[in-house]
Amino acid sequence: MDIRHLKHFAGIAKYGSFSEAAKRLYISQPALTRSINVLEDILGTRLFERTPRGVYLTETGTMLHRHAMLILNEMEAARDELRAVLEGSQGEIHVGAASMFSNLFLDKAAANLSQNHQGIHTSITIGLYEDLVQQLLDGVLDVVLSTSPDSEYRDELLFEPLCEINSVIVASSSHPLSAKDKVEVSDLMDVSWVVLKQAHMDSFMHSFFADEGLPAPHSKVRSNSLNIIHSMVQHDGFIGILPSHWVQESVEKGDLKILPVPGTPIRRKAGLITRKVDSKNIAAGLLMEEIRSICQQLP
Repeated sequence: MDIRHLKHFAGIAKYGSFSEAAKRLYISQPALTRSINVLEDILGTRLFERTPRGVYLTETGTMLHRHAMLILNEMEAARDELRAVLEGSQGEIHVGAASMFSNLFLDKAAANLSQNHQGIHTSITIGLYEDLVQQLLDGVLDVVLSTSPDSEYRDELLFEPLCEINSVIVASSSHPLSAKDKVEVSDLMDVSWVVLKQAHMDSFMHSFFADEGLPAPHSKVRSNSLNIIHSMVQHDGFIGILPSHWVQESVEKGDLKILPVPGTPIRRKAGLITRKVDSKNIAAGLLMEEIRSICQQLP
C-alpha cells in the first residue's frame, strides 16, 4: 500500500466525487480511478459505492478511512514538528477541551507553558466531547481535557483522572423554586429546562428521574454552549445543569441559586484523554505536566 493511495482515498471520501477529488488533488481522473482500483485490489474489498448522486464509503471503506486519516495526520504532524525543530522552535501541541474547562485551568496551563517554553506553540480547540474524541482518534488533536471517555473507547484511549467536576441544578434567584428550602425531584417536572446537547446529559436526565419513578421532562432547549445555558437560566426563567465552578460568581452575586435537590451535586471524574497508540509529542507532555500541576492546587 502506497501513501499516495491513502491520500487519493481520503480525497474522494472528503469531496464525495472522483472528478472533484481529481481536481483538488491535481491528478487526472483516470489516474485517480486506477489508484483506487489498485488499493481495492490490495485490500480485496470495495471501498466506495458509486451512485448517480455521488460516491459513498462502504462499510470497509469507513473502517479504512479512520486509519487513513490517523496515518495522514500523523505524517503531517511529524513534518511540522521536524520543521519546527530545524527552525529553532521546540514543537507544537493541539489540545482539545470541553467548554467547562476553558475557564478552569486550561488557560492558566497554556499561559504557563508559553512563558516557560517560548518555542512551543499551543492550539486550543473548545468543543463537544464526541467531536473532540473523534479528532483525537484521527490524529488532529494530541490530547483532550474532558470527563472520562465512554466505555466504547476503552480499547483505543487512555484516561488519566485528575480532578472531580461537580455539576449542580440552578435557577435564577427570582424563579419560584429558588424560594424553597428543599426541592424534590418531582418539582422539576413542570418547569422549562435548558440542558447541554450531549448524549451523556440525555442519559443522566433519564436515569435521574427514573430513580424516582418519573419520566424525564421534555427539555425545551438543548445547546452545546454553556454560556447560552447560563444566560437562559439567569434571564429567561429556565432551570439547567451547570458545573459549579461555572456558576460560582453568579451565585455569590445573588443572580443564580443552586437548587437543593436530593442526589446533587452530580460528580464526574475529569482528566486527560490520549490515544493508546501515540507518537511521543514532547510539547504535549509539557502541557500535560502544567495541567497536572494546576490540578494539584485545586480545592
